Amino acid sequence: AKYIDISTEPATASIDIIFGADLLYCTSDADCLDDNIYCNGVETCDMGTPGVCVSSGDPCQLGSKCIEESQSCTSCDEVTVHLTTDNYAGETSWDIKKDSDGTTIGSGSGFSIGYHTATFSNLQEGTYTFTIYDAWGDGICCCCGDGSYEVTLCGNTLVQGSSFGQSESTQFTIESGSTFLPTTNPTQKPTNTPTKQPTNTPTNPPTSISTNLPTNAPTNRPTSMPTKQPTN
Repeated sequence: AKYIDISTEPATASIDIIFGADLLYCTSDADCLDDNIYCNGVETCDMGTPGVCVSSGDPCQLGSKCIEESQSCTSCDEVTVHLTTDNYAGETSWDIKKDSDGTTIGSGSGFSIGYHTATFSNLQEGTYTFTIYDAWGDGICCCCGDGSYEVTLCGNTLVQGSSFGQSESTQFTIESGSTFLPTTNPTQKPTNTPTKQPTNTPTNPPTSISTNLPTNAPTNRPTSMPTKQPTN
């Protein structure tokens, strides 16, 4: 799609060219649907003429890379060496070593004239040193061609150069662990301190002191005095 903005002010006309067959036109951010691709970032409305939905891009900070599967940003562990040689390419070589034990992670030599690149992934946590060498001792620019080099960490430039002598070294660090995008601290719904329903002090039902039925003092039957029979 091509949009031409013809301004009334001199020398301010512009042409915007946007590639893509599925452009979504918009007048506000609400018109832009999420494309469900985490590493594309947030979809917003670019208020041009007309407005077009665009993605904000990689949500991760510099030095990190985006992982679509886990929807997170992780410490970068991928280094790429870009080299453009001078006219004496065979004089140039380079290596990457881990500082802790001197292990060579990668190296390059025996180049033909031109552009060369090499990428190393899954580097372990630690400090590394990249060194570029020139056997003649005059670097790779500019007496005998316009050579240059660049070392990137997940697309971010660590060092670049061209003019040096016998060699040039640069340290860089690979950090450990994954860093997730900051999220708002989860807030739980406030809960009141549980209050038990008030209970009255238990009262036993009143009991009357047991009262035995009154009993009369026992009365013995009256007995008549015995009367002896008269005797003659």
